[in-house]
Amino acid sequence: MEGQQSRKVYPTQGMGSIWKRMFPYKRFYNSVPVGAISHGGVIYEENHVLPVTDSITLDLNGGAAPPLPVLAGAVSNGTTTDVISGVGFPGSKAVFFDASVPAYTDDTANAASAAVNDMALVTAAGTVNDAYLIGDDNTFDGVVFIVGQVASGITDYVVEYTLGGGSWSALTTTLDQINNWETSGPVYLFWENPVGWNTDTFATFNKYWIRIRITGYLIYAQQPLGTQAYISKY
Repeated sequence: MEGQQSRKVYPTQGMGSIWKRMFPYKRFYNSVPVGAISHGGVIYEENHVLPVTDSITLDLNGGAAPPLPVLAGAVSNGTTTDVISGVGFPGSKAVFFDASVPAYTDDTANAASAAVNDMALVTAAGTVNDAYLIGDDNTFDGVVFIVGQVASGITDYVVEYTLGGGSWSALTTTLDQINNWETSGPVYLFWENPVGWNTDTFATFNKYWIRIRITGYLIYAQQPLGTQAYISKY
């Protein structure tokens, strides 16, 4: 396995973050420092390649439940993670697209605040092509939404990134928990570095953008609302 290509993978939802296909780790055998990875009784740190079929649990806080959002990379693998427009990503922005108008609205303040359910992830009426956008001055590879009120009646969506000039392309995700906005709590979205990602301007902000765009509804009965959004980059 030592010669195997390394891959990054991100945690599933929950207070214990499960990782698969981790980037290179090296073994050490004597102690278990906070933030280390334990798998099968073996402790891992950087530069040892795990088999792609392995699942490993990352302990962020010495066995104690870490605070939300549970972003495993923030401690152990050099990932930078912060709330929208926070210290880690001061240029990051959140924008809401109402397809019925159509209009883009800056939603950064709502995405950054801890106020419960102040982010409209889809319009109350539910219009095809409603979208929620996250952008930054530099490319990034992950977003976490804290969803407070789940949707009912959304049937399909796409995740896309900007090519520039108003064009978008489908994003290849490594972890997608959007689930039609039907999951509450931390919802993780991570992706492979896309080819041809370029900046574009929405709500006056020129950024590298991704968006979650709704493409189908069936008896739309409840609008999904978010509390906060976080951005992440390895």
